[in-house]
Amino acid sequence: MAASAVALLVDGISQYQWGLLAFLLLPLYFVFRTVHDATLEDQMSQHREAVIESLEEGVCVVDMNGRVTMWNAALERMLNCPREHAIGRSLGGAVPMLADTSVANAVGAAIAGGSDSGVLRLMLPADAGNAVLQVKVVPNRRSVMLIWHDVTDGSRTDSALRQSEARFALLESSISDGLWEWDLQGHAVRFSAQWRNIVGLPPTSATGHPDEWFSRVHPEDRDVLKVAIDSYVSGDSGELVQQHRLRHEDGSYRHVLCRGIVVHAVRRRAVRLGGSITDVTERTEAERSLRDSGSRDPLTGLCNRAVFVEVLLHRLNALKKRQAGQFAVLFLDLDRFKVVNDSLGHLAGDELLMSVSRRLESCLREGDVLARLGGDEFAIFLHDLRDEKQANAIAFRIQDAFSTAFPIGGREVFTSTSIGIAFSDFRYDSPEEIMRDADTAMYHAKARGKARHEVFDAHMHAQAIDRIGLESDLQRAVRCNDFEVHYQPIVSLNSGACIGFEALVRWTRDGIAVPPATFIPVAEELGLIEAIGSRVLREACRTFAAWQRQFPDSGFDCITVNVSTRQLAQPGFLRMVEEAVRDADLMPGHLRLELTETALLTSPQTTVVLLQKLRELGVKIYLDDFGTGHSSLSHLHQLPVDALKIDRSFVESLLLPDRPAIIESILALAYTLETGVVAEGVEDEVQALALERLGCRYAQGYLFSPAIPPAKVEELLESGQSLVSPRRLMVDRSPSSLLPWTGRAEVTVAPESELVAARR
Repeated sequence: MAASAVALLVDGISQYQWGLLAFLLLPLYFVFRTVHDATLEDQMSQHREAVIESLEEGVCVVDMNGRVTMWNAALERMLNCPREHAIGRSLGGAVPMLADTSVANAVGAAIAGGSDSGVLRLMLPADAGNAVLQVKVVPNRRSVMLIWHDVTDGSRTDSALRQSEARFALLESSISDGLWEWDLQGHAVRFSAQWRNIVGLPPTSATGHPDEWFSRVHPEDRDVLKVAIDSYVSGDSGELVQQHRLRHEDGSYRHVLCRGIVVHAVRRRAVRLGGSITDVTERTEAERSLRDSGSRDPLTGLCNRAVFVEVLLHRLNALKKRQAGQFAVLFLDLDRFKVVNDSLGHLAGDELLMSVSRRLESCLREGDVLARLGGDEFAIFLHDLRDEKQANAIAFRIQDAFSTAFPIGGREVFTSTSIGIAFSDFRYDSPEEIMRDADTAMYHAKARGKARHEVFDAHMHAQAIDRIGLESDLQRAVRCNDFEVHYQPIVSLNSGACIGFEALVRWTRDGIAVPPATFIPVAEELGLIEAIGSRVLREACRTFAAWQRQFPDSGFDCITVNVSTRQLAQPGFLRMVEEAVRDADLMPGHLRLELTETALLTSPQTTVVLLQKLRELGVKIYLDDFGTGHSSLSHLHQLPVDALKIDRSFVESLLLPDRPAIIESILALAYTLETGVVAEGVEDEVQALALERLGCRYAQGYLFSPAIPPAKVEELLESGQSLVSPRRLMVDRSPSSLLPWTGRAEVTVAPESELVAARR
């Protein structure tokens, strides 16, 4: 029963545990082997070093009468016999246990002249500690010198060594690990049968040169293994555990885990290195498969963000140690991907991402790394760059690759990419920093027209820092409602009277006014525009309704409020407008919502339904910045729009050839669609007169008034002053004054006295 239990226990020991057992027994074997070799070396060299060794070993001299004449302290301790007791006596008289021994007989023979120098081995009895002594007998003409050497430990080592070698041979034949022993002095390595079997060689133990090992190590692992061994042997590292690849006879590579132990001789001199290799190919491949499943983008098969960051971290560390060359990081974002994804569907979007991935791969060099970071964002690691021109050349190559269409779902889809480039630098301490700068450069590429690349510089970094501060302050301003609403008069060109206002949001940051063109796009990106727009709408309705009640004879007819694309897409936008009008006690017909062409055409069908409901409520719709968008006449005809607002860019260029024709076309279109027209950005009387003659009825701009705070509006109304600047140019309006190629009136500035009179 007990025997069966033992057998079951032995069978339960895994191959790995046998390997570990062999690895733990190896130090004992190598220590025994080294001590044994050192003993043999002492036997061969003792005659040559007798004088030096006599100073440390036991020494006695027996004269030709057989009497002891010298007995050193080392021998006193060795034989437990004081010098005083030994001097003058025979060897057997001094130490009785030496009588009738081979040593006493050799001394007698030497005195008689029948013996030469010799080495004897003497084992002392149990009461003397079972010590084993090695005695060298050196006769001369007048005496015999005996040199005594305690070899007790060496004798025991020989016995243990023989037992260890027997156990080692038995163990070697029963484990799956390959064992090796390297003679560092003789430059020979003994390989066990299993070591050779792992690499496909005949399974017989053999001794060879270290090159037979290293020639099989994979080139990428060879230097690493050598450094690890040298570091361990020299004492710089505390262990030798190194995984590397070994070439099999069939040409494949096996993954092995190498472990070793160094054996030192006197003065810590390394004489042997031994250990084992364990075949871990299956485990390594399983781990790699598991790792790859979590490191690859499931859609495109590219590296994911985690792997890309790991690659960057490795190369940044190598760069700081000057073990690698310069590199660059490219950050890519597809232009118009959302349009494709929303219009053709997510399956088409996924197909586009896969096609983009394959096309990007074709643009790269061997060793470059392409990763998908998420959505339509990609990153590229360009290694070993000679100069910055190489990275620029690859960026141009990518842009050229995107110039042809992508076949997606039977369609030809065009897209481009904006690219930001950041070059390696010693100032980077983490992968996130260089990726951040490449991302910043990419946003600059988008801002400058898309389908291009930009290289990061210090100026961009400063702008990025400012942007972060702007975002933080903007979020705080939304929480604290630090915005103001100013009102710009809308004027009738015929009468010069103010008929309403456009509500415009204003924000002061640290005492400095921030242009809406700066903070509105940021608010859009951060998702803050809904909160800002809602507050502006409610305040504008409340303020305008209060003015109508307070100044009933003012003739104010409308208040216009800008609405963003994101606001329009809010599920509760219609309800929010209804509440704003109701809470302000404002007639819905006095509210105009200004929307851009882009906002109207993002989701035309949904937008049409919403606008129809708003018009049923009584709210009117203005199409802002008309002429600058991408609307078509078919879409515009379907949209319920009450008025078009001519963009200021057309008004500013009225004096240029053909520009009045553009405004005439807009006015003709408005007439056809039965909508009104309001011109924006009117800054001088020439523009105002030209617009009036072309048939535009309403306008706003600095010629009449900038946007002013509500308190200023109320102050002017209470004092009876006009909201519109009284300054007018004295203009000849006769038909003969029309310029023949523009249809505009010739304008003459009146004398200052007449202008003063006009102000009065």
